[in-house]
Amino acid sequence: MLRWMSPRSWVSRTMVLLGAGFGLSPAAASSQEMAATRFEKLLADSWETDLLESPQFATNVGDTRFNDKLAGEAIADHVRRDGLRREFLKRLEGIDREQLPRDHRINYDIFGRQLRDDIAEFEFQSYLQPITNRSGFHISFPELPREVPLHTVRDYENYIARLVAFERYSAEHVELLRAGIKADQVLPAIVLEGFRDAITPHLVEDPAKSLLHSPFVKFPPAIAAADRERLTSAGRDAIAQHVVPGYRAFLKFMEQEYIPAARGSIGASALPNGREFYRHRVRLFTTLDVTPEQVHATGVAEVKRIRAEMETIIQKVGFKGDFAAFLNHLRTEPRFYATSPEQLQKEVSLILKRIDGELPRLFRTLPRTPYGLREVPAYIAPRTTSAYYQQPAGDGTRGECPCAPDTDELRLGADCAPVPPPPIVLLVPRLDQHLGCTERVETLRSIGSSRIVSLNVSATRNTRAARPRRRRRDRGEVHETAPPRVS
Repeated sequence: MLRWMSPRSWVSRTMVLLGAGFGLSPAAASSQEMAATRFEKLLADSWETDLLESPQFATNVGDTRFNDKLAGEAIADHVRRDGLRREFLKRLEGIDREQLPRDHRINYDIFGRQLRDDIAEFEFQSYLQPITNRSGFHISFPELPREVPLHTVRDYENYIARLVAFERYSAEHVELLRAGIKADQVLPAIVLEGFRDAITPHLVEDPAKSLLHSPFVKFPPAIAAADRERLTSAGRDAIAQHVVPGYRAFLKFMEQEYIPAARGSIGASALPNGREFYRHRVRLFTTLDVTPEQVHATGVAEVKRIRAEMETIIQKVGFKGDFAAFLNHLRTEPRFYATSPEQLQKEVSLILKRIDGELPRLFRTLPRTPYGLREVPAYIAPRTTSAYYQQPAGDGTRGECPCAPDTDELRLGADCAPVPPPPIVLLVPRLDQHLGCTERVETLRSIGSSRIVSLNVSATRNTRAARPRRRRRDRGEVHETAPPRVS
C-alpha cells in the first residue's frame, strides 16, 4: 500500500537513497538532508516575510490574508526590511552550498544574488526615489479595483480598508521623497513635467466620480441590498475623507517642495555615488557582470544591425528616396495609422494572434492563463509607453494587457502580450510551485530585463520576435540556461 509523503519527505528520502547509491555514509547523507531542510526553511521564512511586508504583493499572488492592508513605506519600514534581508543573507551563508542537491544550489545562488542586490539598492538609497514620471503609488493605486477580489462583503470591507489606509500610505511616500531631497536623491526636473496630470484627476468633489468608486456601481448578485447601501456609503466616505486628502497633500508637497528641488541633470552620475550606482543597476537589469561601456557597445552594434535591416526593407518595398524620406513617409502616410482606439485594438489583436501561432516553435510549455487588451487609463496615457504589460492575478482570475489609445503609431512592445520574454513566465499559473519562490521571482526579473522587441505595424508589419534565452522543461521544473556574455 502506498503512503502519501510530503514533498519535503520525498526530497529527504531521495537524498538518502542517492547517498547510499553513490557510496555516501549515513552521516554524510544526513548532513545533506539537514542542509536541505535548513535551506527550505530559510526560503519559506523569506517568502512569508515578503508577504507580510507587502500586502499588495500577497494579494497579487493569491494570498488573501492581508487584503485589508497597504504596505508600510516609512523610512523605518525600509530600515527594518534591510535588517531582515541581512539576517536572511547571514543564514544563507551559514549553509554549506556543496551539501545541497543541484536544484537547491541553483536556488541558493539566485536567492543570494537577490538578497545582495536588494541590500545594495538600500545602500544606494534608491528607496528615496519611490516615484517616476510614469510609475509610483499615486499612479498604481487607482488600479486597485482591478487588482483585488470583489466577490463578497468581506472583499468589499477589505477594499474600503485599503481606501482608508491610502492617506497614511501617501504621507509615508512623502516622507521618503522629503528625505530624498535632503540626501540629494531627487528626480530630474525634465521627467516631472506634466506631473499634475497624474494627480489632479483624483481630486474629485464627488466621490462617485473617482475611479476608485467603480466597485460600488455594480455589485455581485450575492451581496444583499442592505449591505450594498452600507458598503457604498462607507466607500464614498473613505474616498472623500482619506483618498482625496491623500492626493491633495501629495500634490501640495510636489508643487511646493519637490519640484523646486528637482535636479537639472539627468544622468545617474549626478547622484551621490552615482557612477557606482549606475554600474550596480547595469548588473541588476542585465543580470550580467558587464560594464556600462560594454552595454553601450552592444547598443551601438544593435543600432547598426537594425539600421542595416531597415535599409534592406527600404530597398525591398521599392521606395524611391533616402532613409530620412522613408521615415517621413511612414510618419505622414495616413494608411499606416489607426484613426480610433477601437481600430488600434483590432490591429493589435491581429498581431497578437499571429504571434500566438508562432509560440510553439519557441516554447515547449505555454501558459494556460489567457490575455486581453484594454486602454491605458487616461490619467497616465500621455506619459507612459505606447503599450505595456500588466501581470495577471495570482489566483488565476484575471489575465490582461493594457494597450494605449495611441493613434499616432501602431506600436506594441513584446512585453505587452504573451510573447517572449516576460509574460510567458507571468502567465504560467502557480509557477512558484514548480520553481520555488526565489527562483520564480528572480526568473521574472532576469527574463523581464531581456531584450524587448517592438512590433511596428506602420513600418513593416513584421511579427518576428527576438528569440528568448533557451528554456527546457524537465519533470515539472523549468530551468533556464545561462545567458551569453556580452563582449
